[in-house]
Amino acid sequence: IDEKWSGSADDPTGDHGRIQSFYLDNGYAQVRVAQPKVSYFDGKAGLFRKKPVKWMRLEIPVTEGSQFRVVEVKFEGVKLFKEGFVRPMFKLQKGEIYNESRLKKGVEKLRDVYGQFGYFQMTGGPKREPDAEKKVVDVTVAVEEDKQYFIGKINFAGNDSTRDKVIRREIFMNEGDVFNLELLKVSVRRINQLGYFK
Repeated sequence: IDEKWSGSADDPTGDHGRIQSFYLDNGYAQVRVAQPKVSYFDGKAGLFRKKPVKWMRLEIPVTEGSQFRVVEVKFEGVKLFKEGFVRPMFKLQKGEIYNESRLKKGVEKLRDVYGQFGYFQMTGGPKREPDAEKKVVDVTVAVEEDKQYFIGKINFAGNDSTRDKVIRREIFMNEGDVFNLELLKVSVRRINQLGYFK
């Protein structure tokens, strides 16, 4: 039960994360999901309820709090792009019910865009500041841009089935270019399509 609840390598979110995400996606910005309580009791089962069995009751304590609406979405640490370019990536408007998944998807889109400009170490995420009295939440997307990276030397290791130039022509990047994470993904896909490598 503990792995299913807390998460594992196969299921990093776990049931706890899924329950909490459901509430956060529906405006409950202060939700608290506690550890499950398990209790056992005797009962009967079967067609005529004659067979004695042990039953288990699983209770998951949840403190919902209030449903919150968004007051404002602010950006912190975004220097490379103008706010007008970044804001549409976050599909959350003033007055709407708070939705954490939309914010996370926006951060992923923003990370992809940064990756195209060589800032592939960019980190960031949403910070929420709920006001329980007014039932509103201020959201700040805080970003740490890090630095821009360029491509040094491109080497191929483990290739003994074809010439380097055959692989090199599938690479959409050149040494000295700004490192572009999207072009790297496309290049790897093209190399895999050659059928020479596993």
